[in-house]
Amino acid sequence: MGLCLLTPIGAYIVWYGKGNHLISSIFASLPISVLLWEGYSFYYTLSMPQFLDIIFAVLLLFIFSKNSKQILRTVLISLVLFFIILKFDIMYLFIGGL
Repeated sequence: MGLCLLTPIGAYIVWYGKGNHLISSIFASLPISVLLWEGYSFYYTLSMPQFLDIIFAVLLLFIFSKNSKQILRTVLISLVLFFIILKFDIMYLFIGGL
């Protein structure tokens, strides 16, 4: 039930991420950094599903970005968010002990 309530928020974030402003780059960086976090274990396990998460993150970067300036902003913000998620284990607050 909770996931159904969060879906419109995620849709708004993705829709607004197609813009040209700094806030659009921040919104586009959120799903990209989560996909990078999911695919991070590929470095250790060489598992194909984790590799697909990394590929999808790169594809999402090019889908969201309209020019090279926005690509650079989105990559930098995504990397910062990725390391914040990784360092502080923020995703475990959402997914629990799964």
